Amino acid sequence: MKRKFFIFTLIFIFSILMVSCDYIFNIHGDYVELGNDYVFCNRVIGKVYSRENGMVFFNDIVPQQVLNHSQDDNYIVVYQVPYPDGMQAAIDSVRMSQHEIDSIHSLYQKMMDIVDCYWIIRIKDNKVWGPLDYKTYRRMHDELKIEEELDKSYENKYAGEKPTNQENRGRFSGKSVKIGVGS
Repeated sequence: MKRKFFIFTLIFIFSILMVSCDYIFNIHGDYVELGNDYVFCNRVIGKVYSRENGMVFFNDIVPQQVLNHSQDDNYIVVYQVPYPDGMQAAIDSVRMSQHEIDSIHSLYQKMMDIVDCYWIIRIKDNKVWGPLDYKTYRRMHDELKIEEELDKSYENKYAGEKPTNQENRGRFSGKSVKIGVGS
């Protein structure tokens, strides 16, 4: 009887850990720590600026919709398809100066012109290149001697899906996420 109870308890605890720590078992889950305070959350790559009371606050570095990412100790490489409604959502989500609004318009126009956007983030100094077309991305990838490659199967899996968090889509600053057990 004690043995059955022990096995049942282990299975129950393991089940809870798998649900609360989904990002450990699924590298492209809803929340993934990428290193040096970079995170993948709700199809966005962000940079954490604060952690308080189980909450993580970050600014968007690569806006939605990120369909693929990979990283090593030096670089994060990203494939992203711009979300058409993201620009207006970004503008409406926080108070901004006209200069910031113009910058968002310019960025979204560039992303919409490219469509299949690639980004490279150098972790040590937070240098970001992007959005890039594929040819430019491959050239920079080779010049920077980045060993990490994107797994194309994720792009096929997520292509055409809408962002997972409709309230926060396209925001460029001030996102927060509550992280649970094991985070």
